[in-house]
Amino acid sequence: MLLRRITEHVKAQNWTAVALDFVIVVVGVFIGIQVANWNAAIAEDRRAHGNLGRIHSDLALDEHLLKLRLEFWAQVYDYGGNALAVAEGRKQREGEAWPLVLAFYQASQVSHFNKVDTTYEELKGAGELALIDDLDLRTKIARYYAGAAQNLFMFSTLPVYRERIRAMTPFDVQNYIWDACHQSGIEEQRLIDCPSPIDETRAEEILAIYLGDEELVNELRFWMAELRMTIGVGESTLSDVRETAQQVAGALK
Repeated sequence: MLLRRITEHVKAQNWTAVALDFVIVVVGVFIGIQVANWNAAIAEDRRAHGNLGRIHSDLALDEHLLKLRLEFWAQVYDYGGNALAVAEGRKQREGEAWPLVLAFYQASQVSHFNKVDTTYEELKGAGELALIDDLDLRTKIARYYAGAAQNLFMFSTLPVYRERIRAMTPFDVQNYIWDACHQSGIEEQRLIDCPSPIDETRAEEILAIYLGDEELVNELRFWMAELRMTIGVGESTLSDVRETAQQVAGALK
């Protein structure tokens, strides 16, 4: 329709009308481009908001899981500390043989922490992180996941002590500990102080084997030192994930 009008105006040499038609075409194209850009910007903003929402959910899960790990690691550390106290000279109390056998064994327990980075890695691979226009926030998120990756080796250690104490502990005692002194779910483990399944004499015999093995005690000492460092890194990571999640939540408002 417009093209036919322009053609008619050219034939009639009505240049004013031709110029007016040209302006109408240019303005129409400009408005069309602006509308398309505006719609694209809205779509990108929606994608960015959705991506931030997914990252926030992952960070919240990281915080939840890391809190559970820190509680568990503290339990293991306490058990190891009790065992080492006697190994390093504290006088054993009457009737303490079984609690100490249990402490030596529970000190070998581990629970790994792996960051939930599925969304971040997916967005990074697809180049979608650039949609987060807040550079400081984007940098904060990247630093959190980079730091979590660097600390992963500490959160996934299997100590030599674990293998050694399990090789030294009678199988029936180990089975009892797993059945009565340990709870495990999808997200967490819990260690439980449980009554002795054996008499005091047998508990004393097992404990004497532990205490008489200098290498075992040294490995326990080393493992507790490593675990203390892991707890410290875990506490720092927990602070970092909370701060990052808070900034992401602020951007979602």
